[in-house]
Amino acid sequence: MHFIIFLLVTSIQTWNIVGDGNSDCIYDNSYGLPDKYTASGILAFGDSMLDTGNNLYIPLTPLKSNFWPYGVDFTVTYPSGRFSNGKILPDFLATYLGVCPQTGIILPHLSPNIKSLNILDGLSFASAGTGYDILTTTLKSSISLEDQIKKLEDFNVTMTKAYGATTRESFYIKAIAFVSAGTEDIINYFPTSSRSVQYNINAYTDLLAQTSFNFVKNLFDKGVRRIGVFGVQSTL
Repeated sequence: MHFIIFLLVTSIQTWNIVGDGNSDCIYDNSYGLPDKYTASGILAFGDSMLDTGNNLYIPLTPLKSNFWPYGVDFTVTYPSGRFSNGKILPDFLATYLGVCPQTGIILPHLSPNIKSLNILDGLSFASAGTGYDILTTTLKSSISLEDQIKKLEDFNVTMTKAYGATTRESFYIKAIAFVSAGTEDIINYFPTSSRSVQYNINAYTDLLAQTSFNFVKNLFDKGVRRIGVFGVQSTL
């Protein structure tokens, strides 16, 4: 069993990302990456750090970025659903890793604007408010990691129907999945959460670590071989 998992440690507290979301994508190999380090597509899972707009299509969740100033540097008409003034990580990773998506951005999988060509770029399955702990996700009415995996299964079926099994297998040879979760879990643990009664902090972080491991294994079982897991962000 051969696959790559790499930990991306982050301490991002504010976003100042500008992008116009146009379709004139140019592969920006500023870092001179060898071909073996580029990607065929981006698959994003987890929380708001990688959610490119899925929460806009979830009626019950209060976590939406559909108002000013979100998207102020992204489009002149309306926020994109990203928790940012412009593009976010999946969009930039797609550009810098050579994906160069058809739309210039990575679309959310719930978007009604997805066309068959878009799936070859990859999609974001992430949902703001999601955690490794299912209770965290339930409290925010977000898309759970389990359901995000199910959406990946649908993605595989769609790609196979549209392009065939050979194209799907080729896609996964170089596609990279990114996972960001855990911050919401830690935030929810400390105030008055029932989890702080059930688990001490060491036991709770063990629970999160085990759930993270299981999620990565599920990605592998669905065909993903290159996986980047972001560390929990600072909440201060």
